[in-house]
Amino acid sequence: MQIDFPEPDWKTLSRLKPLALERLCKRILQESGNILDHAQEGGHHQAYLELYEHIHASDEKVANCFNDWRRSQAL
Repeated sequence: MQIDFPEPDWKTLSRLKPLALERLCKRILQESGNILDHAQEGGHHQAYLELYEHIHASDEKVANCFNDWRRSQAL
């Protein structure tokens, strides 16, 4: 079942795409910084593993939100 995404809403969303991508990336980088700030608590290898997992999961979020940017996929 395909739900129609109204054209005016799609145009607004498309204009906001660069800002939304920037904000998501900023949040991901801030979260990455928090992981690195606490690196010595669990050791550097543990921090590396956490950072790797965080980047991997974040990459999926970015891909899900922005890689297949079509009106039919908006919802």
